[in-house]
Amino acid sequence: MPVSALQWQPSLGPGGEPPAEGQVLWAIWERASLISHAYLVGRGTRTERGLHREMNGRRLSALARRGVGPSPEAWCRSWALSWLARQLRCAARDKGVPTRLRLPSTTSGCSRYRDPMPASEPKVSAIDLFCGAGGLSLGLQQAGVRVAAGVDLDPACAYPFERNLRAKFIHENVANVTGRQLEAIWRSRKGYRLLAGCAPCQPFSSHRRGADTSSEQNWDLLTHFSRLVDETLPDFVTMENVTRLGKMTVFRSFVDHLRELDYAVDYGNLYGPDFGLPQERRRLVLVASKHGVIRIPVGDTSKNNYKTVQQEIGKLPVLGHGEVDPNDSLHAARRLTPINLDRMRASRPGGTWRDWPEELLAPCHRKSSGASFQAFYGRMVWDSPSPTITTQSYNFGTGRFGHPQQDRSLTLREAAMLQGFPREYEFVPAGERPSMQSVGRLIGNAVPPAFGRAVGNVIREKVRVISKELA
Repeated sequence: MPVSALQWQPSLGPGGEPPAEGQVLWAIWERASLISHAYLVGRGTRTERGLHREMNGRRLSALARRGVGPSPEAWCRSWALSWLARQLRCAARDKGVPTRLRLPSTTSGCSRYRDPMPASEPKVSAIDLFCGAGGLSLGLQQAGVRVAAGVDLDPACAYPFERNLRAKFIHENVANVTGRQLEAIWRSRKGYRLLAGCAPCQPFSSHRRGADTSSEQNWDLLTHFSRLVDETLPDFVTMENVTRLGKMTVFRSFVDHLRELDYAVDYGNLYGPDFGLPQERRRLVLVASKHGVIRIPVGDTSKNNYKTVQQEIGKLPVLGHGEVDPNDSLHAARRLTPINLDRMRASRPGGTWRDWPEELLAPCHRKSSGASFQAFYGRMVWDSPSPTITTQSYNFGTGRFGHPQQDRSLTLREAAMLQGFPREYEFVPAGERPSMQSVGRLIGNAVPPAFGRAVGNVIREKVRVISKELA
C-alpha cells in the first residue's frame, strides 16, 4: 500500500539545497502515479480517497457521460499531479525552495489512458446567465456553440430568447439558481461545457456619474456567477461587462477564485468596430479554460474598414418623428415635442448643442456644467460607427441618438441593428405593440452578438486544439 501523499514531503539535498528540477518533477509524477493507482484499485488512505471523490467525482462522471477528454483514470492522474504540485509548492515555500516549476502537461502524462475522440468535432454546450434578449447567446450560436439555456430575472427576455434562439429560458434570479439545476440542463448534452454571462452592469457603469452604488443588490450577482462556476466546474467560462468593472475589487475576486479552481484566465477590453460592430462600444471580456492557456479574441477589422451607421441602417424605410413602419413595429420613431423638433433641425451630424440658436438652449446648457453634456441632443454621423447604444437610445435628449439625416431619434430597430442584432430579430410577438422603455432596455443591456461570436470562435478553436492533442 502506498505511503500517504499527505505525509509526503520533497526531499532536499545533503546540505539542505533544493534538488534539481528534473528530480522534483520525477518525484511529483511518481507520487501522482502512486496516488492514482491507490484510488483506482480502492486502496490508499481514507483521506486520499475522500480527496479524490471531492475533487473528481462530478468531473469524472460528467466526462464519461459526455465522451470527451481523457478517461477517468487519466483525469485522476491529472488531478493528482495538480494536487501534489500544490503540496510541493507549499512545502518548498516553507523551506525556502524556489517554486517556479514548469510542470508536464496533464494530457501528455496521460497518453496510456486517452480515449479516442469522436469522428466529428466535439460540441460545446453553453448556459447563458443574465441572458437578456439573447445577444451573447446569438453570437455563440453564430460561432457554432450550442446554447442549452438562458437565465434571467426579467420576464420580457423570455420571448426574444426562446423565439430567436430556440433554447430554454429560465425565469429566475441567478442568486437563486443552483449548480444542480445547471447540471440537470447539461446532463443530456454531450460535449464541453461553457458557462457564460454578463452580470447587470449598472453598478459599474460610467453613466452613473459618481452615484453611490454600494448598496445595490446587483453587486452580488458576479459573486453568484462565481459560486455557480464553483458548483459546476464547466470546461470554459466567459463574461462580459463594462470596462470600469476591471478596476473593481469584486472583479479581482472573481478572477482570483477562477485561478484557485485551476482555470487559465485571460481578460481585457474589446472595441466593437474591431469586430465588425458598427458601434463604438468598449467592453471588458473574460475567458477562462480548464484545459490550459486561452486568450481573449483579437479583432481583425482594420480602421479603414470599420462598419458605419449608413452601412447598417441606411436602407431602412424613411420615417418622420412619431411614425411607424407598417411592416415592422420596432421601426417606430418617438414623437418629438415642438422645441425638440426645432433642436433636431438645428443639429448637424456630429455637432453639439452649441450649433443651436440661443432660444433653443435647455437650462442645463446655460450652466457651466453644460460643457460635459455636449453629446446630448446630438445627431449621429453616417460614415462612422455609432456611439454606444444605451437603454434610452430612442430618446433624442439622452445622447447622440438623432438620426444622421431624418429629423427624428433612432427607432428600436435601428438601435438593435447597431447593437449587431439581425434585422429580423424579434423582441415582441407579432401584433403586439412594443414598449419603448421595455424593449429599449433589452437592446441597450444586450451583449453585442459580435463579441459573443468572437468568444465562441476562440473556444471552438481551443476545443479543436484539445481534440488534436488527445487524438
